[in-house]
Amino acid sequence: MTSSEAAPSGRDIDFAAEATAAADVLDALHLRFTLSSNDWGARSSDAWLYGIVAGWDLKPDDDPEFDSPAMPHLAAQHGWNDEQVARIRQLHDRFQRIVPALQAAANQQQELERLRAAHAATTPGGTT
Repeated sequence: MTSSEAAPSGRDIDFAAEATAAADVLDALHLRFTLSSNDWGARSSDAWLYGIVAGWDLKPDDDPEFDSPAMPHLAAQHGWNDEQVARIRQLHDRFQRIVPALQAAANQQQELERLRAAHAATTPGGTT
């Protein structure tokens, strides 16, 4: 958007499409982190980002007999205190909830638009 263009008003935004696009961006980011061969734990800044996007703790499908959470090791390696570890975990939990929330919002917006169109079709004059 150039400086001469006006920002879109709320009515000009396709919220379902924007929510779907945002979910796609975040999903791609997650895939980039989790499928990459990079050593995300080597540098503190990379480990912080990976911790938010992918997480360093065990996942539900991990086997605790063979897998161990990496967070304690990385916290010691990078000098993260308990508050920093808690913050990474909090942000990771939020990140995990964003994509499903955006997808649900997009679905709700699409359903609202469908209902509006159905209502307009049954209203005399075709308006709401």
